[in-house]
Amino acid sequence: MTWTLAQAVAAPGTKTETRTIVETFLREVPLLTYLPFMDIGGLFHSYTREKTLPDPAYRQIDPTTPTEMVGQLEQITDTLKPLQGDITIDNMIVAGAQQGVASQLMMGTVAAAHLWQRKFFKGNSQTTIAEIDGLQNRIRTNQIVNVKASPTDGGDPLSLAALDQAIDACKAPTLICMNKNLLRRISAFMRVSTNYQMQYNIEMAGTRVASWNGVPILGVAGRTPTEEVLAFDELGNTGSTATATSIYILSAGIGRLCGIRNGLPTMRALGEMATKTAYKWRIDWFNNYSIMDEWAAVRLNGISDAAVIA
Repeated sequence: MTWTLAQAVAAPGTKTETRTIVETFLREVPLLTYLPFMDIGGLFHSYTREKTLPDPAYRQIDPTTPTEMVGQLEQITDTLKPLQGDITIDNMIVAGAQQGVASQLMMGTVAAAHLWQRKFFKGNSQTTIAEIDGLQNRIRTNQIVNVKASPTDGGDPLSLAALDQAIDACKAPTLICMNKNLLRRISAFMRVSTNYQMQYNIEMAGTRVASWNGVPILGVAGRTPTEEVLAFDELGNTGSTATATSIYILSAGIGRLCGIRNGLPTMRALGEMATKTAYKWRIDWFNNYSIMDEWAAVRLNGISDAAVIA
C-alpha cells in the first residue's frame, strides 16, 4: 500500500517534530503532494518489470501446434539513499532566543527539501555515487519524445502538438512537470489564441493548479524566483549547445512511478559538539523512487527558451 507523505504523517503517534519537517517538505516541494511512497522497511526494493510482451496468434481449427507465448521480464533493484544534513548552531544562539534556533533548523529543512527535488530530476550516481539517479538519467531512449522531428542545435520551441504526443506516450498520466518559464509561455500562448484554453483546478489547499488535457501541470521551481531546477541548460537533440530543457510526464501510483522510503524525514538533536562550541542537529531521510512500469515516465526534451507554438 502506498501513502503520500501528507497521509503518512497524519498517522496517530507521529511526533510533532516529524510533522513539522514533513509539512515543510510538502510546502517547499509541491511534487511531494502528488508522489505516493511505499515504506519498504529495508534498504532495497526489488521488482520485475515488463520488458517484451509475448506474441499470440490465431490458429486454424485443426490439430496444429498452438503458438507458444513467452514474455520477457527484467529484474530491477532500487536502493534507498540517505538524504542527510547536519545543522550546527553556535552555543550563543542556543543560549539566546529560541527563535534563532528555530530559524536555523527551518532553513536546514528547507535546504534538504530542495536538494531532494533537484536530485529527483537531475541526480547522477555516476558522478556522485551517494545520490539517487534523477529522471533525466533513468528515463531510457525509447521513453523520450523529441520536441521536433528534425531538431535544431540548442533546442526548438515547445509545440503543444509535441506535448500532446508525450502525454499520449505516458501510461495513465497524472502529472506534468516543467519549469515555470515554460508554464508562463503556455499561458501567454492561450491569451492570444481562440483555439486553445488553459484549464485550472483549485486544490484542497486552495492552490490554483493549471492542467493540460486534464493532466495537472506542476511548475517546478527552486527556493528563489531565479533558481531553476529544470533550467535551459541541457544539450538539444543535436549539436553541442546547452540551451534546452525538458518536460516530464509522470504516472504516479503503485505499479507505476512510486517513491520508496524507510520511515519519514526526521530531525534529531545530537547535543553539544566536542570539536567546537556549538550544538548539532541531524536531518535524515532514507528514500528513492521506482519506475515500476517503463511508460510511467516520459521525457519531452530539446525545448528552447522561446515562445510556445501550436
